[in-house]
Amino acid sequence: QTFSTTANASGAWTIDTGSTAGSQTVLAANKVWTFSATQTDVAGNVSAVSAAQAVNYDTSSSAPTITNLADNATTGNKLTLAGAAEASNALGNVTVRVYDGTTFLGSTTTDFMGGWTFTTSALGTGAHTLKVEQMDAAGNLSSQLSKPITVSSALSAPVLNASTDTGILGDNITSSAAPALLGQAAAGATVEIWDTLNGVTSKLATVTADSTGAWSTNLSSQAQGVHSYVAKQINSDGTATSSTASAITIDTTAPSAPSAPVLAVASDTGLSGDNITKLNTPTLTGKADANAWVTVLQAGTSIGKVQAGSDGAWTFTVPQAVADGTYAFTTKQEDAAGNLSAAS
Repeated sequence: QTFSTTANASGAWTIDTGSTAGSQTVLAANKVWTFSATQTDVAGNVSAVSAAQAVNYDTSSSAPTITNLADNATTGNKLTLAGAAEASNALGNVTVRVYDGTTFLGSTTTDFMGGWTFTTSALGTGAHTLKVEQMDAAGNLSSQLSKPITVSSALSAPVLNASTDTGILGDNITSSAAPALLGQAAAGATVEIWDTLNGVTSKLATVTADSTGAWSTNLSSQAQGVHSYVAKQINSDGTATSSTASAITIDTTAPSAPSAPVLAVASDTGLSGDNITKLNTPTLTGKADANAWVTVLQAGTSIGKVQAGSDGAWTFTVPQAVADGTYAFTTKQEDAAGNLSAAS
């Protein structure tokens, strides 16, 4: 897409990309554009192309989600929320704001996959309406997502702490063999953590809830597989009250390296297949495992992430213009647990 204008007497110029004057096409919103410029003098001589400038033209933002909490859930008084929103990238961060009704609780930023987590302070018992909104890198503020909950001092199921929730946040899959668990019980209660794996049940830890009923523990040497963790509160008469179970998958095996990235057909200018292009923000393509997150590296340094489709195919446009030269692009893929492969 091309725009043209005339510089003033001091050489300054402006372009209105939203104007239709002179049969000009309005710039499409909600995509990343890379701008460069040339100048033509009165004799018709055309200059070399300027350095490029990438611009994320973003005019909208949708509400984020909370993925680890059901509507009308009964919870402990301290919650670690996890969800999805727009992904932060090299052009800017996306901020998620969390409210309890109209009370601002705090904010966090999304990762390069769009995941976010936030741990609340202690909430009072009773009904609450948690609300989340996002502010994207362009300054667009989304609508709010509301999540009604009831805070109770009753025994809760163990929850995977965000500090050890690797990979996709809130999916109860982690690469940590030493996951941190937390939960809610009666104030000062003795709580036992039990696990069932491959049909074998064993006690892993004993902790004491604090004055608010919150407890946490760091496990160790957990084997790969799907674990069923249960909290048991020891009552004053010596009996135990059991929580519901939490299924948490531990996966420490890294995936194989994805295929090497190649120039997308649309970016392969000149002789096809020679890995030479005139574009300084080329689009790369490749293959990885289905739905894997692919990290694209330039000279060994990450320049962004993209998720492969169900067929493993992915495309990625280099976000910032590069100067003329030879560049080495490689990729790594990350599975749902956060295990990172070797480079392609």
